[in-house]
Amino acid sequence: MSFRLAARIKTVPFDQNTIGSFALVEGKGLRTFRVTAYELKAVGANTITWKSGTSAVTPATPIDAGERIALAGDGESPLFSCKPNEDLVITLGAATRVVGWVSYTAETSSI
Repeated sequence: MSFRLAARIKTVPFDQNTIGSFALVEGKGLRTFRVTAYELKAVGANTITWKSGTSAVTPATPIDAGERIALAGDGESPLFSCKPNEDLVITLGAATRVVGWVSYTAETSSI
C-alpha cells in the first residue's frame, strides 16, 4: 500500500539578471515538486521556461519589459510538476532582471 504524506506549500524568492538555468529547489531526497503559483516581473524583455531537471515542462513564455506574470492553480491541480527527484528549474532567455516568487509542494511516497 502506498500513500502520500501531507504536502505543505512553500515559497521561494527569485531574483536573477543572467541568461541561463537556475535550480530553485533541489530534487535530491524528495519525490515530486508541484508548482501551485508564481509571480514574476521582468525589468527588460525576456523568455521564461520552467523545467524538471533539464526537460522543459512549459514552452518558453515571452515577457515584455515591465510586464508581470502571475498564475495560480485551482487548489486541486498544480500549474505543472517535476519528475520524481528532479530539480525545479527556471531558465531565462535573456540577461535582463526577473524578480518574483514561486510556491510549490514537495510530495513524498512511502510503501
